Amino acid sequence: MNEKTKFGNEIVRDFSFAGCNGTELDLFRRLSQKGFRELYYNAPYYWGMINIKTKEIFTYTEGDTTLIKCKTLKSLKKEAEGYINFLKKSGFSENVYGEWEDIKKAIIGVSEE
Repeated sequence: MNEKTKFGNEIVRDFSFAGCNGTELDLFRRLSQKGFRELYYNAPYYWGMINIKTKEIFTYTEGDTTLIKCKTLKSLKKEAEGYINFLKKSGFSENVYGEWEDIKKAIIGVSEE
């Protein structure tokens, strides 16, 4: 049975490090090359990235990886907002706010296909 988020999007917890040399930085770079951009970054062991084109969010927390596959841009925005709100409530990383404003503008600028 597939795991789902509260918004009904698929959660994949077995994301592979295939093609990476095993470092967080290498994984971050590889995801960037695939169209992901930073959603938040608190430390080399705690970060998240978003790919608006593929409607996916990837998170890395102390070696655990999660890939959220969204069906629509609206649900992608809701998922991303959930991460940002959690970070705000937890007092993490002030730099996420600027990134989030840019990401919201980018999501709005893309049409559903």
